[in-house]
Formats: sequence, structure tokens, C-alpha cells
Amino acid sequence: MILIGDAPANTQEDVIFKRASKGENYWSKTRFAKMAVYSKEIVNLQQNNVPIHAFYVAGFAKRNFQEIANLTGGRCEPLDINSSAGAVTLTNLVTEVLLSNIGQQNGKGDALVDAYRNKFIKSYNNRGGRNIFKITDNNS
Repeated sequence: MILIGDAPANTQEDVIFKRASKGENYWSKTRFAKMAVYSKEIVNLQQNNVPIHAFYVAGFAKRNFQEIANLTGGRCEPLDINSSAGAVTLTNLVTEVLLSNIGQQNGKGDALVDAYRNKFIKSYNNRGGRNIFKITDNNS
């Protein structure tokens, strides 16, 4: 699962406060009748082994997005939506997750990811938990 946002998730108190403006009678008639709180949803995702890969577009969301990614076994990265680097970051993450999942079926997940990185990623550094990607075709 990929989470992209510019603000942290709403706490239960936030959700209750925001829903109060229209009242529960209003919400009961919508597809949002059941109040959802991220902390409870995280537990469901953990139980089903669903990692959340979180991308924050504003520093304000970083701490909460890191928490969500850590709790679910996902990755957390900044996402610069005003630069092509943001598209590169998303492309690499999605590609690596797909290759890893496909390769798990025959024990070759890590090998597929490594081959992808060797062919297409010019540099892959882990600095303070942040992965830096640059796409290139290493055959050229």
C-alpha cells in the first residue's frame, strides 16, 4: 500500500471533532458511517502483513508517516512533487516491491531487486534511513 500526503493522519480526537460539524446522523447515511481511526487500521494491516510505504510531501507529516511505515514494515521517504525526482522515487519503490513479491514465490526476490538496481539505479545510498535513487541504464 502506498500512502502519499502532506499532513499526519487524524487522531481519534481529530476524527470525532471533524465529524461533529455535520453530526453522526449525517455520517450514518454515507459510506463513512463507521468511523475510521488510523491507529486501529494499522493493527488490521499488521495482522494481514500489509506494508505501508509512506511518502510525505510536507515535513509536517514526516514523523507520523515514519511511524506508520515502521509499524507495518514499509518504507518512508520524502516526495518532492515539484521535481521529476519524485516520480523516480515512486517508480523505484513500486518496481522493487513488485519484483520482491514476484521473486518470493521462488526465493529470488532479493536477486531480482538487486538486478534492477544494478541495471537502472545509478546510485543507491542509505543515508540516515533515506534512500537516494537516480535512474540510469548502466548499459549506456
